[in-house]
Amino acid sequence: MPQGAEIVFLLVFLLIVAAAIGGVSLMRRRPAPVPQMSVDSTQGTSPTAPGIQAVGTNGFAIASMILGIIGVALLGLIFGLVALSRIAKTGEAGRGMAITGIVTSIAWMLLSAVLVVLIASS
Repeated sequence: MPQGAEIVFLLVFLLIVAAAIGGVSLMRRRPAPVPQMSVDSTQGTSPTAPGIQAVGTNGFAIASMILGIIGVALLGLIFGLVALSRIAKTGEAGRGMAITGIVTSIAWMLLSAVLVVLIASS
């Protein structure tokens, strides 16, 4: 029969796995914007002409997901919230990664709190 600490550890582990799986499923692909081709006699035809910006994945979202997975919970949470804010404004990709970083960071914080309580009560 599992002890109380083993049950808590198992539940937190399952929460982390579920968060990671859920975050990955939230990363939906958006169709890439079609660049407007400009025809200018001085610049020629170029998809990277001035005024066209490539939309990529938000760097804070990537950092949040990595920090959340490896357990740097506070930075992962902060970076994830910053990433969601910037993604809403700019339309960049990475919403799922930011959510994964936030959820895994919260899971690590909960695990840390449970372990502190268990160690303090021993």
